[in-house]
Amino acid sequence: MRGIGTLNLGLLSSDAWDVLAARYRGDRHLLPRVTHIWHVDFPIPPRIFSLFLSPTLRYVALGVDIYDWEAHNARLCEECLETIAAKLPRLHSIFIEAPEFLTQKHLSSILRMKALRDITIKEPDVNSSFLAKLAELEDLRTLTLSINLEDDRGCNKLRGHFQQISDVDLSGSHADLAAFFQATAPPRLRSLELRIEPLPEVHDMLSESLTTIFSNVSNNLTHLRLNFPLVTGEPINSQSLLECVEPAFALRVLKSFAITVLLAPSSRPIDVDVIRMAETWTALETLHLDLRYLLENSPPYLSITTLATLARTRPGLSTLILPPLSLCDLPAVDSLPPPLGHSLQWLKFSIGAYGTQQEGTGDEEILLRTAAYIDGLFPYISLRSASILAKGKD
Repeated sequence: MRGIGTLNLGLLSSDAWDVLAARYRGDRHLLPRVTHIWHVDFPIPPRIFSLFLSPTLRYVALGVDIYDWEAHNARLCEECLETIAAKLPRLHSIFIEAPEFLTQKHLSSILRMKALRDITIKEPDVNSSFLAKLAELEDLRTLTLSINLEDDRGCNKLRGHFQQISDVDLSGSHADLAAFFQATAPPRLRSLELRIEPLPEVHDMLSESLTTIFSNVSNNLTHLRLNFPLVTGEPINSQSLLECVEPAFALRVLKSFAITVLLAPSSRPIDVDVIRMAETWTALETLHLDLRYLLENSPPYLSITTLATLARTRPGLSTLILPPLSLCDLPAVDSLPPPLGHSLQWLKFSIGAYGTQQEGTGDEEILLRTAAYIDGLFPYISLRSASILAKGKD
């Protein structure tokens, strides 16, 4: 066991704890070379947990099953964090996911872990006071949190903080996210993921909040992912995909863009919006569009011919994950475009509509023409990565 580099404590039964405690006592380290503990499942006594805390540890993940949660486990988690802060001065990364019973008070020991570079707290939400204290960790570079700033006045505590941060993944209301970035304006940010929770009555303010966010992040941001909740059944009340994306056009050097969103029905072709993205982000390498619509029976499909426009416009694309395509405009075999030699490696989409078929033309022939069309545009696609789902087909 002394040579194990990673360990999942969630795999150990409660019966094992007493055996370990009886065999290893004092300051002796059970796993002197361990670098990662992937999962600590509560309840686990802190005295047992401390046996695994070798000075070589760089990453610890604390997790609790929300369906197996008891309030007293919050204290156990707090004691484990206190032990980590005392015994692991060189810990680089910590991950915490627990139900709402865990409060910011239980997390206070994190603020003593001065060598932390990467913090992930899935739950609970943290407020501006806790964020201001986290900002005092000078080595911090990556931050994954769910925020609830409570009021705009709390944002004053954040001004001038998080100037060294390079990767941010935040969840919260669009207003709180806008307030966070307006206060911090991190100049070294390179990667940003936002999980935005807009309320139905304030959809009209979403574009304004997004504009505030993107005007206060670094112009050198290269990776952006936008996630809007899909579980509420409330679509984003916009006329087009563009209204959700356009504020991000200020980010001129994006290499990767992804969005997951539930949209209201619209008669506007989404091809225009997708092409606009490609034309704006000239360095784009990855485009991932996960678009859902309230009326699943008649969503607007992307035209198959838009693939040719993307190939011509963005020769540097390596990954395309697109919404359902319509084959209505699929060229005839004798009208297929000449090979472009594009270097795209990964392509994924489903077929939403086959279009009107000529007499004697079956689905198999259409799919073969589609394959020939794609092969001409993107001859270097890896067959392991390509994924095309034919609607209603096996």
